Amino acid sequence: TLGACCRIKAAILAVGGRAQSERMLLSFGPPFGQALGALYGFSAFRRGGAVAVGVVFASAVGGALGITRIGCTDTMRAVLQIHGLPVECSTGTQELLEYISRDKKREGDSLNLILLQDLGDSVVVPLPIDQMTSVLRQTESDLAQADQNAVSIEQKCIEM
Repeated sequence: TLGACCRIKAAILAVGGRAQSERMLLSFGPPFGQALGALYGFSAFRRGGAVAVGVVFASAVGGALGITRIGCTDTMRAVLQIHGLPVECSTGTQELLEYISRDKKREGDSLNLILLQDLGDSVVVPLPIDQMTSVLRQTESDLAQADQNAVSIEQKCIEM
């Protein structure tokens, strides 16, 4: 429930510290969402829209790296669409990389990405910035392919 989610988040935030340990896990999606918001202007998205797209993008990055379970991103997309949230936004890899590489979770030449292994199971993955371009290109390709399958996945989610 929403209340349970809020209690979990409050417990994590109560520990303190800036973007460290468990608190870092709350940043699944926002780095990509914030980059998209900065690129397009936050007014281009309804409240939460940029983060919704960022969540899908982060899940797809995890898939491209072989970390996220196959099908996880499709399920996430379907749930977000059912709730009227956007799941895609076209952007260039270089533009996105420019904003992502400035994220507060950057440590030296790596960016700590919060990725899913499966729904509800996230992990911090340090990814060297120099590998980010190829990962983002693969992700864009994977998401374009996923768009072709979106209708059947959405129907599956409705039937659940």
